[in-house]
Amino acid sequence: MNKRRLKKDRLSFKELIVKNKEEIMKSKEELDKIDKKIDEKVINIMLKGREECG
Repeated sequence: MNKRRLKKDRLSFKELIVKNKEEIMKSKEELDKIDKKIDEKVINIMLKGREECG
């Protein structure tokens, strides 16, 4: 009986780990998108600055 419960607990723990990894990957993808947008805006600002100075 105890072994069965341990197996069940282990399985649920593994499921939690997998779920957390998936959430972390989603968050990382969202952060990458935000980072890319920031990079694009910085590049645009730099280009506008060059046009005004040049």
